[in-house]
This record gives sequence, structure tokens and C-alpha cells, in this order.
Amino acid sequence: MLRVLVVDDDQGLRFSVRETLMQAGGFEVDEAFDG
Repeated sequence: MLRVLVVDDDQGLRFSVRETLMQAGGFEVDEAFDG
């Protein structure tokens, strides 16, 4: 399983990227809330 850190100041974009990767499977996704 690959670990991915999503970093962006736009919360909506972080959410979209995280959800897309999680639905694709094979990814563990974390977010940087204050990059």
C-alpha cells in the first residue's frame, strides 16, 4: 500500500484528491491541513 500526503490550501481540492485515491484503492492518504 502506498502512502500519499495531500498538500494544498484548498480544502475542497484536498478532499477530492483524497476521496479519489481512496476509491481507487491501494493508497493510504493523509492531509496536511496547514501546509
